[in-house]
Amino acid sequence: MKNNLMLAACVVLAAACNNETRQAVNDADSANESKETTKNDSGLLNRDSSTATLGRTDTVSTDKDGAEFLVRAAAGGRHEVTAARMGQEKGLSEDVKRFSGVLIRDHEAANREVETMAGRRNVTLPAETAPEHADDMAKLQGNKFDRKYMDQMVSDHKKTIDLFEKYSDKTKDADIRAFIQKTLPVLHMHLDSAQAIEKIVKKVKR
Repeated sequence: MKNNLMLAACVVLAAACNNETRQAVNDADSANESKETTKNDSGLLNRDSSTATLGRTDTVSTDKDGAEFLVRAAAGGRHEVTAARMGQEKGLSEDVKRFSGVLIRDHEAANREVETMAGRRNVTLPAETAPEHADDMAKLQGNKFDRKYMDQMVSDHKKTIDLFEKYSDKTKDADIRAFIQKTLPVLHMHLDSAQAIEKIVKKVKR
């Protein structure tokens, strides 16, 4: 019920929603710092793939940057799925609907990996909030929605790629770095598709 009320509030006022997201991320960062999940033992942070493999169920350590990445990747990934579901439901163009389906598939898979890595590292993830500009998109229909939605998808994926590249250079966590390197080509593919579809929907006069 609390989450439903939060989503409703975000639809009424986008700025409030953005504040909610920032607060959720800050709260998660604070929780992780208080649990002292960050470790400086390079022996724990730089193990080879035989002892640091995605999918293992034992608890492992990460560094501060690794925890920060998981928090931000979780928040962004959830927003992408929520926005993509709206695109699949409200989109006029079949290209928009198909693109949204691809986003849901790929980001849900990535979100599961992020949640698994966070669980193994005892990293607290942020509470769910509504995506940026949810209120604007909810009010639009037809090609106006398609244009706004695709513009947002281009912007979001540029920000996500920047985030992944930034933490790929910062974190020493081998698993997280491997996840980032595996996911970046998918994000670039999404961005290329979003830019191409954005050009198409902008040419439609409705």
